[in-house]
Amino acid sequence: MRFSSPYVLRLAFLAGATALLAACGGHSGGTIPAVSNGASPMSAGVMSSSASSLLATPTPAPAPVINEYAITTAGSGPVGITTGPDGALWFAEQNVNQIGRITTAGVVTNEFPITGTTGPAPNGITLGPDNKLWFTEYSTNQIAKISTAGTVTQVATLTGQNPAFITKGPNNALWFTEYSNGGPGKIGQVTTTGTLHEYSDGNGPWDITAGPDGALWFAEAKNQSIGRMSTTGTLIAQYTTPQPNPYNIAVGPDGAIWFSDCGTFGDPSSSQVDSIGRVTLAGTVTDYPVSHGSCPNGITAGPDGNMWFVENGFIIGPPGGSAIGKITLTGTVTEYPLSNSAAGPMMITKGPDGNLWFTENSAGKIGEVVFGGASGSGSGCGGNDNGDKSDNGKSDKGDKHTSDKDAKHGDNNSDGKNAGDCDNRDKH
Repeated sequence: MRFSSPYVLRLAFLAGATALLAACGGHSGGTIPAVSNGASPMSAGVMSSSASSLLATPTPAPAPVINEYAITTAGSGPVGITTGPDGALWFAEQNVNQIGRITTAGVVTNEFPITGTTGPAPNGITLGPDNKLWFTEYSTNQIAKISTAGTVTQVATLTGQNPAFITKGPNNALWFTEYSNGGPGKIGQVTTTGTLHEYSDGNGPWDITAGPDGALWFAEAKNQSIGRMSTTGTLIAQYTTPQPNPYNIAVGPDGAIWFSDCGTFGDPSSSQVDSIGRVTLAGTVTDYPVSHGSCPNGITAGPDGNMWFVENGFIIGPPGGSAIGKITLTGTVTEYPLSNSAAGPMMITKGPDGNLWFTENSAGKIGEVVFGGASGSGSGCGGNDNGDKSDNGKSDKGDKHTSDKDAKHGDNNSDGKNAGDCDNRDKH
């Protein structure tokens, strides 16, 4: 991926580092064999028996099918991905300064250039309460939004640097992190009308999510901690993580906060541990190791009651490779290697079709994890997640894509409402 990422910045200190680029086109799908890891937790706190008893037992599911779809623009470097108000997936193309759109049938319909700025390097993207797609401009220190018709608006110029990821907060404002290479980090808030507030953090915040407690939770890569902030900008707490590089974060179906920790930074010779972490609202942190050198990144709650994440271990090379991982709420890890070990998956999200969608930063593809034994897009469980609070079911009046059709799958429902039923437990 491009220079702006902290992953690449760390490479400057690692001798002999390589990043392989894959230029594969078309669509390849198939069941990827799983590697099971019955990991035992390395706990940074003591889980009470009452807390343990609250964990739901996920329903066993067949191995998923993984499909991959090439992005039209080669070398686009996709990072963030989210569901739009039109039932399609929208993603940030960091290397070519575009915002892309792909239907749940796997068709890339548009790549909109980002106007109003030069070299923005879009990184994170989320659906706002105004049914626009809001994104961070990592290199130009701005927050912008795009309509489903492709109209880009530059909303706010920051006093801090390197906005990384963005989410809709419990107060209907957009909240984002300012990673700030070489400077003090911040947590920012901007309303849909453009009112900006920035709060000092100073610890390299990377990813951010709205918690079930009405606070904002974020991963502090430079501070080896998970931060918690009120909607008034007050830093409530910082919880130390066992490993040094917590990056991405999401709310689990158990009401806890889950995060990925790239301890090795993809270096197989590192003495650190790659892991998936969990922190309760009471501040108890538990760590579960994953494959050494795998460098887990994006993480989200799946439709099966488990947490799913991507592994970006190609940064240095084998044995990490690139993979999709699953962890149960009790810490059992299963990993599904991608056919291209240098794909470089970055972020993952639950789509409107009930499947999981992820970006492949180096391969220039969008991937899909299909559940229920289905073999392709448009055939998974249908409908928007009824528990989803991100207004995915609302359509933008300026949307030019409401009649998308995919002849291959016979799906003309761009809102993702295919036949079937989805798990409604995911609340984010």
